[in-house]
Parts: sequence; C-alpha cells; structure tokens
Amino acid sequence: MNVDQPARVFHVEPSQEWMDTGLTVRRDECLSITATGAVRWTAGAQSVGPDGLGAYPGWNIGRGGLVGRVDGGKAFDIGARTTQFRSRNLRSRATYPPPPVRMPADGHLWLGFNRFTRLGTAGSFEVTVTRAVKR
Repeated sequence: MNVDQPARVFHVEPSQEWMDTGLTVRRDECLSITATGAVRWTAGAQSVGPDGLGAYPGWNIGRGGLVGRVDGGKAFDIGARTTQFRSRNLRSRATYPPPPVRMPADGHLWLGFNRFTRLGTAGSFEVTVTRAVKR
C-alpha cells in the first residue's frame, strides 16, 4: 500500500468520550493510523498511552487506550500502532508492521477511549490518520 493523501492530525483529549474527526470514510477503506502521547486518569492515578493499560499491542487495547468507530457503530481497537506487532503465538518471535485499519462502514470516523470514564484530567493522544491507497 502506498500513501498518497496528506496526513491529518487530531488531538484526542479525555474531556469527552468521542471526538468526530470530520473525516468521511467508506466501508472497507484502509487508513494508516498512529498515535502518541499520554492521558492521566484520576481513577487509579495512572497515565496511559494509546495502547491503554494491560494491552497486548496489535491484539487488544487496554483500559483508556485509543479506539475508533464510524457514526455510532461498534468500537474497534486502534492503539498506538507505532511499533512492530508480535505474533499471537507466544512461542514465536515473529513480528510484523501494523496493518492499516479497515473501516467497518460508511460515515464519519470518531476517535475515543476504551472503557471511557469522565475522570480524565490531563494530556492527549496525537493521532495521525492517512488514507492508504492500494496500487
């Protein structure tokens, strides 16, 4: 996949559960999404990155991690996607680059937090979204 479109950058803050990116996506469209930063949650007095607490990057996003949805649909895991993913087979040492995120429906892309609580106090995730184009 080549990336032809300019990247869009969003700052997702813990003051609200979901943020409308304003990006219109199509079902099965692939987006390259990466996230950095940290959010501090009052509950547990912990800072978490985009992968969330107790995450297994590439396979499940932990509490407070970055998730997405399309216009009120079911949430899907995003996470940081900045490092190689490990194989689900614990005996394997294989890694691979994070794949693009396939959109589940037509509509606006929304970004939010896994298992959101209104106890976020500070910080943000900087999320970069680029449309991935098949060649």
